[in-house]
Amino acid sequence: TEKKIILIGLSNGALLVDEIMEKVKDKENIFSIEIGKPFFGVHSENKNILLIRNPEDRLCNKDFVELFKSLFIFAPLRWLKNFILGEGISFNSSVEIKGHNYILQKHKIKISNFIDEKII
Repeated sequence: TEKKIILIGLSNGALLVDEIMEKVKDKENIFSIEIGKPFFGVHSENKNILLIRNPEDRLCNKDFVELFKSLFIFAPLRWLKNFILGEGISFNSSVEIKGHNYILQKHKIKISNFIDEKII
Protein backbone atom coordinates (compact mmCIF):
# COMPACT_ATOMS: atom_id res chain seq x y z
CA THR A 1 0.00 0.00 0.00
CA GLU A 2 1.10 3.55 -0.74
CA LYS A 3 2.33 5.66 2.16
CA LYS A 4 0.14 8.61 3.10
CA ILE A 5 1.35 11.96 4.36
CA ILE A 6 -0.66 14.31 6.56
CA LEU A 7 0.41 17.93 6.99
CA ILE A 8 -1.11 19.98 9.80
CA GLY A 9 -0.82 23.74 10.14
CA LEU A 10 -2.23 26.29 12.56
CA SER A 11 -2.62 29.96 11.57
CA ASN A 12 0.49 31.00 9.60
CA GLY A 13 1.49 27.34 9.60
CA ALA A 14 -1.75 26.64 7.73
CA LEU A 15 -0.64 29.13 5.07
CA LEU A 16 2.64 27.25 4.68
CA VAL A 17 0.84 23.90 4.47
CA ASP A 18 -1.54 25.35 1.87
CA GLU A 19 1.38 26.48 -0.31
CA ILE A 20 2.79 22.95 -0.15
CA MET A 21 -0.60 21.45 -1.01
CA GLU A 22 -0.86 23.73 -4.05
CA LYS A 23 2.52 22.45 -5.29
CA VAL A 24 1.61 18.77 -4.77
CA LYS A 25 -2.05 18.95 -5.83
CA ASP A 26 -1.59 16.06 -8.27
CA LYS A 27 -0.44 13.73 -5.46
CA GLU A 28 -3.29 11.59 -4.15
CA ASN A 29 -1.41 10.45 -1.03
CA ILE A 30 -0.79 13.86 0.58
CA PHE A 31 -3.43 15.41 2.84
CA SER A 32 -3.62 18.47 5.04
CA ILE A 33 -5.58 19.81 7.96
CA GLU A 34 -5.42 23.61 7.96
CA ILE A 35 -6.64 25.30 11.12
CA GLY A 36 -7.31 29.02 11.42
CA LYS A 37 -5.71 29.93 8.10
CA PRO A 38 -5.55 33.74 7.69
CA PHE A 39 -7.37 35.34 4.77
CA PHE A 40 -4.15 36.39 2.99
CA GLY A 41 -1.82 34.07 1.10
CA VAL A 42 -2.34 31.04 -1.14
CA HIS A 43 -5.71 29.32 -1.05
CA SER A 44 -5.39 25.97 -2.78
CA GLU A 45 -8.44 24.22 -4.20
CA ASN A 46 -6.87 20.82 -3.46
CA LYS A 47 -9.54 18.24 -2.58
CA ASN A 48 -7.28 16.66 0.06
CA ILE A 49 -7.51 19.67 2.38
CA LEU A 50 -9.65 19.99 5.48
CA LEU A 51 -10.00 23.69 6.30
CA ILE A 52 -11.15 24.52 9.82
CA ARG A 53 -12.16 28.08 10.65
CA ASN A 54 -14.12 29.62 13.49
CA PRO A 55 -16.89 31.89 12.18
CA GLU A 56 -15.91 34.51 14.75
CA ASP A 57 -12.20 34.43 13.81
CA ARG A 58 -11.31 38.00 12.82
CA LEU A 59 -8.07 36.92 11.10
CA CYS A 60 -9.80 34.41 8.83
CA ASN A 61 -12.78 36.58 8.00
CA LYS A 62 -11.09 39.84 6.98
CA ASP A 63 -12.45 41.92 9.85
CA PHE A 64 -9.99 44.74 9.22
CA VAL A 65 -11.34 47.06 11.92
CA GLU A 66 -10.98 44.42 14.65
CA LEU A 67 -7.57 43.35 13.32
CA PHE A 68 -6.37 46.95 13.38
CA LYS A 69 -7.59 47.41 16.96
CA SER A 70 -6.04 44.10 18.05
CA LEU A 71 -2.65 44.84 16.51
CA PHE A 72 -2.24 48.58 16.98
CA ILE A 73 -4.27 49.45 20.08
CA PHE A 74 -4.85 46.50 22.41
CA ALA A 75 -1.59 44.59 21.84
CA PRO A 76 0.68 47.60 22.55
CA LEU A 77 -1.34 48.44 25.67
CA ARG A 78 -1.20 44.81 26.85
CA TRP A 79 2.55 44.69 26.17
CA LEU A 80 3.15 47.99 28.01
CA LYS A 81 1.13 46.84 31.03
CA ASN A 82 3.11 43.60 31.22
CA PHE A 83 6.39 45.48 30.76
CA ILE A 84 5.52 47.82 33.65
CA LEU A 85 4.57 44.83 35.81
CA GLY A 86 7.92 43.22 34.97
CA GLU A 87 6.42 40.20 33.24
CA GLY A 88 8.54 40.70 30.12
CA ILE A 89 6.36 39.10 27.47
CA SER A 90 7.08 39.54 23.77
CA PHE A 91 4.92 41.76 21.61
CA ASN A 92 3.77 38.65 19.70
CA SER A 93 2.46 37.20 22.95
CA SER A 94 0.51 40.41 23.51
CA VAL A 95 -1.48 40.03 20.30
CA GLU A 96 -4.88 38.44 20.86
CA ILE A 97 -7.24 38.24 17.90
CA LYS A 98 -10.84 37.44 18.75
CA GLY A 99 -11.87 33.98 17.62
CA HIS A 100 -8.35 32.97 16.60
CA ASN A 101 -7.96 30.33 19.30
CA TYR A 102 -8.71 26.79 18.29
CA ILE A 103 -9.61 23.92 20.59
CA LEU A 104 -9.18 20.74 18.57
CA GLN A 105 -11.68 18.84 20.73
CA LYS A 106 -14.38 21.13 19.32
CA HIS A 107 -13.54 19.95 15.78
CA LYS A 108 -12.94 16.28 16.66
CA ILE A 109 -15.85 14.91 14.59
CA LYS A 110 -14.94 16.93 11.49
CA ILE A 111 -11.29 15.82 11.74
CA SER A 112 -12.24 12.17 12.38
CA ASN A 113 -14.62 12.14 9.41
CA PHE A 114 -11.93 13.63 7.15
CA ILE A 115 -9.43 10.98 8.24
CA ASP A 116 -11.97 8.16 7.85
CA GLU A 117 -13.16 9.29 4.42
CA LYS A 118 -9.91 10.42 2.84
CA ILE A 119 -7.04 8.66 4.53
CA ILE A 120 -8.03 5.32 6.03
